[in-house]
Amino acid sequence: MKRKLQQTEPVSYWKSMVDAITTLMMVILLVLMFFLLNFLTNNSETEETKEEGYQNAGFAFEDRDGYLTPTPTLTPTPIPEIDYDDNNGGGGGSEEAVPTTEILPEITPGEGEVGGDRAAVYAVMVDEETGKEIEISGVVFELYAGNDNKQILSTHYPELVTYSSFETTEDGGFYLPEKIRFDTYYFRQVTELSGYDYTGDIRFEVDEAHEWEDALVVNIPFGPSRNRLQIQFNDKDTGLPLMGKFNVVANGDVTTDDGSIRYYDGEIVDVISCDSSGYGVSGELYLGDYLLQPIDLPTGYAAPELFSREVTLPRRTEPGGLAPLTVLNSEKTSVRVYVHDELNQATAISGLTYSLTKVGEESDVRTFVTNETGYFELLDLDKNSSYILKATNSIDGYIMDLESHEFSVDGLGNINGSSIYEMNLFNRMLRVEINVIDRITRKSITGQVVTIVDSEGNSVESWVSDSKPHTINGLEEGIYNVLVDDKNIDMTFRVDNTEAVQKFSTTIMTDRSYNILSIILCIIVVVLLILILVMIRMLKKRRRKKVNG
Repeated sequence: MKRKLQQTEPVSYWKSMVDAITTLMMVILLVLMFFLLNFLTNNSETEETKEEGYQNAGFAFEDRDGYLTPTPTLTPTPIPEIDYDDNNGGGGGSEEAVPTTEILPEITPGEGEVGGDRAAVYAVMVDEETGKEIEISGVVFELYAGNDNKQILSTHYPELVTYSSFETTEDGGFYLPEKIRFDTYYFRQVTELSGYDYTGDIRFEVDEAHEWEDALVVNIPFGPSRNRLQIQFNDKDTGLPLMGKFNVVANGDVTTDDGSIRYYDGEIVDVISCDSSGYGVSGELYLGDYLLQPIDLPTGYAAPELFSREVTLPRRTEPGGLAPLTVLNSEKTSVRVYVHDELNQATAISGLTYSLTKVGEESDVRTFVTNETGYFELLDLDKNSSYILKATNSIDGYIMDLESHEFSVDGLGNINGSSIYEMNLFNRMLRVEINVIDRITRKSITGQVVTIVDSEGNSVESWVSDSKPHTINGLEEGIYNVLVDDKNIDMTFRVDNTEAVQKFSTTIMTDRSYNILSIILCIIVVVLLILILVMIRMLKKRRRKKVNG
């Protein structure tokens, strides 16, 4: 059985599209109505509100054109500008200028008629000692009323800009962006001023009206930054504290940021005295470069750092603080004496005695003896004094050093510009080398007793000769004779006072010489006899030839 299909209505696509377009147009209409409503709301400022804003900015509300644009009769200096990156408007307001059309109650400093109980104010930084203006920009201040309420000021032209702090221009000053009413106020420094200490709250009173061309000038005095040098004076070797005095001398002109020269180069500005703990501190000094020069040191000590120490006085890191501690180390004035052999300078001479005498005080004599390294040290020397060092003995054949060795200590405890002075002394020993050689062989003789006698016949030294020259040390100047096996060989030599080794040699006839000489003579005799015999034989032959002929 066949089933009959039910017939349906045809589908319409235009109806859906019309519905979508209608919905979109309603959304657009709602957005346009929202913007129109917002525009009408933002422009609903009343005439009374505008009048109050103009009066706070120093303008008369009646002094405007038909478009309600204020025409300023007096313009605050500098003119406020709206700059979202770097606000310089309103006399140097340091916070970001925020333009707004909403009048905030805290912006207006109070009620009153324009020019009646209000005053324009110009603040400027000055050096409290010289009175000069400090022409530095970028220093920020805040304004407080007498009741310690922070003041928020504003400019209203061409748009409303509020300021909670104020920044100096390149002239070192700033105008408040609007006139302020009669009251007691104070400025408070927010950022530091290079070269100057933070100033306290600067109070001033506004009790009469001031227009912009005759603004009330408020000086903000700054004291130039100062600090105190502190030093610790110690013994360089032991670290123990020392007492002393030091001049503080300007190392170049010391100036402040207002351009004033406070101390001239080389000027002595203070004296620091170090107590028994080695500590000393200066008075309040302007920041700059200085020299510490010793003027009074303990006996026997020399000036630290040769003469003077360079220091820089920095700004305080905290109220009442001091500059970082400068440590000065001083060492004793020292004369280091080394005594050596003049010929062999690596040889030290021990046991030598020297006396030290201060010129002008000859009764005060100190004695020193060289140790095994030929060394001794002179300490505890007075400043501005001269000393003489002399040998008082001689040893081991050395000639006594008769020279007076003088040196002087200056007022800073230095000798020739240094706290340590080395003195190298030399002792001389006369050295003689005797060589006795065989007259025939020209070689050193051996086994012979050689004796040296002085000019008075006294034996000085004897030795048995060998194959090498013999050295005698410690002879005195004079003339000497040489004996071999107690026989005077008629040889004399003179010893002089000189550093070099003095060499002498002589020849003698020995048994060996005589034996060699005898052999030579025998040979000569034999040769002569042979020659004679040959000659005789030759004569006999000649005679025989004649007889036979």
